[in-house]
Amino acid sequence: MKLKGTRTKTEKVEITTSFQEVFDSLRKTFRKKQGLDPKAYARDGKWYVDVEQHTSHSWTREKEIREATPEELDVLNAFLTLREYFEEK
Repeated sequence: MKLKGTRTKTEKVEITTSFQEVFDSLRKTFRKKQGLDPKAYARDGKWYVDVEQHTSHSWTREKEIREATPEELDVLNAFLTLREYFEEK
């Protein structure tokens, strides 16, 4: 995908990127704006993050961060819809 823009009044910019890179950037910015861990994910109306635990063994457990707001869930649904629509096949 090519993105075109203007850096100054006379300088044009053209960037070649993939939809996945754009999507990842949007997702990262969204999580940062909401104050969430970069690896946070939503499930059943709540935000979670996987946390690694270590003793003589290691394992991962799911830690609940907080409730997701209706607006956050709407944005996530939009992300998922866009990803599904633009998915390279």
